[in-house]
Amino acid sequence: MVSDVRRVLGSNLPGIALTGFMLVSIPLALATAAVGWAAVTALVVAVGQFAEWYTRRAEYDKLHRVLARASFDVHLRSALRTAAMPVLLLGLAESAPLVIATWCAWLLWLVVSAIGLLTAARELNQAGAAARGLGIKALEPRVGSDPTSGNWPHTAAVLVLAALAQWSAEAAWLGAVGITAVSAVYLYSLARRIQRTLRLSGTRRMKAINKALREYRPEVVLYAGGQASTGYQTNVWLPTLDKLDQRVLVIFQNPALWNELKPSKTPVICVQKAAEYLTLDVSSVKLVMFPGNNGNNINLLRLPHLRTTFIGHGDSDKLASVNPFTKAYDEIWVAGQAGQDRYATAGVPIPADHFVHVGRPQLTQLAQKLAATPRQRTGTPVVLYAPTWEGWTTEEHHTSLVRCGVQIVKALQRATPGVKIIFRPHPLTGTRSPAAAAALKAVVDLLPESDISYPGQGELYDCFAQADLMITDVSSVVSDFLSTGKPLAVVNTSNLSDADFVAENPSISAAYLIDGNLGGLPAALDAARSDELDVLADKRAALRTYILGPTGSDEPFQKAVDQAIALNDTTKKRVTV
Repeated sequence: MVSDVRRVLGSNLPGIALTGFMLVSIPLALATAAVGWAAVTALVVAVGQFAEWYTRRAEYDKLHRVLARASFDVHLRSALRTAAMPVLLLGLAESAPLVIATWCAWLLWLVVSAIGLLTAARELNQAGAAARGLGIKALEPRVGSDPTSGNWPHTAAVLVLAALAQWSAEAAWLGAVGITAVSAVYLYSLARRIQRTLRLSGTRRMKAINKALREYRPEVVLYAGGQASTGYQTNVWLPTLDKLDQRVLVIFQNPALWNELKPSKTPVICVQKAAEYLTLDVSSVKLVMFPGNNGNNINLLRLPHLRTTFIGHGDSDKLASVNPFTKAYDEIWVAGQAGQDRYATAGVPIPADHFVHVGRPQLTQLAQKLAATPRQRTGTPVVLYAPTWEGWTTEEHHTSLVRCGVQIVKALQRATPGVKIIFRPHPLTGTRSPAAAAALKAVVDLLPESDISYPGQGELYDCFAQADLMITDVSSVVSDFLSTGKPLAVVNTSNLSDADFVAENPSISAAYLIDGNLGGLPAALDAARSDELDVLADKRAALRTYILGPTGSDEPFQKAVDQAIALNDTTKKRVTV
């Protein structure tokens, strides 16, 4: 946990100081309360609660997640800290009614907090449908919110007031009034939350969703049926969806994705229960796009009036890119000819007319970043190390992190002349393999915070724009990086010869190959330092169109959407709910 905290805070001294006091204030408040130091206890509790509130800002949010994973979340911390005030009053005990009222208020706050958490969990994880961007205020998700966060200042202020009021019997009534007022606020807040949950539970939620859908009349849906860790598969498409001419809707099934989705103009709904899809009104929808292959896709694949297409979430030579399950879709949208040829090479027979070449519309964002960040030769090239994750099975273990990730980073740190390192791990790294998780930690421990770009904190394309060379594995970042024209290197993590490795993965045929002993790394670094030494530049340029297809605009993707809707109008039978 210590390394996680260090990674989150880095060298932010105010953050470190506030975090330290936030934690130290708990035993300090209880200790001073036990000896009856009223003023000191009141000050420690007040400042400690302020630190809790202040570090809930976005830049410290990950810290709170780390502490929560260590079973020391904000609710436990706040309960322990504010417990110092009732303890203090037991020692002072000049006004028995005030002591009783204070203890009751503190216990009531604990009850409200507990019930608030339970009702929040019911709203987000059990009640099913929720919506964003459709104007249904009662169904707007409370992403990352803490149902008791608004009570911290009130709780601290009232309990501090109660303690200070003990110094004067005449002022004791101030504490009693404050406690009564805040208790009333707690009860009112709790009643409203329970009322909100009951009012929009079960079928009422679906009725509200369907009413909004009939008003919005979406034509295109992107459906994500995966787990929370697959949120990046949807995020990569959100900017493209925002620019489509049609009315678009994102539907996903896992409520935890609310915390992963980036802001967008496109409305989003969460429909969790399979039974709710039976009543979901998608009668206006004509095209459904799927960024990932998941068993939950059947929720919309089963509807005969919808034209379906698999759009994936990246172009790569991984086996996942030729999953036979894609036969279930009406169309398969690929970036370029390489995406189509992979199926034939893998022995997955799919008719040619099922493929549509749409390019990589996301690369328009990369082109803008490249234009805003002209490449500069400073003598210290920037090397981006962006390994992929371990995959779902050992047979699909593509990451170089386990085999030689530490060696690669150490070699870059020792390089002469020196290089600037950017380390960008895949968001799923370590989710299946303990070895990959350990390798990720080992690499992170080697690097200063400034050299690490964590998914969700910085954009991958920003890293592309800064880099003079990328070192990676067989993954979609190879294809996207080709559009930059810069040199790239791929680590051969297989047991194949370089020739066989390239034959199985055509997208890397213009990459410098690095073996497990780091052979090939010097040539890649030379290419980063000098255009004259970049012997694969022409080969990359020739490969770019084959891999990426039509790039540079959103027009091919928009045209594919238009054509799919036109086909739907002529070939699909419309249904109503």
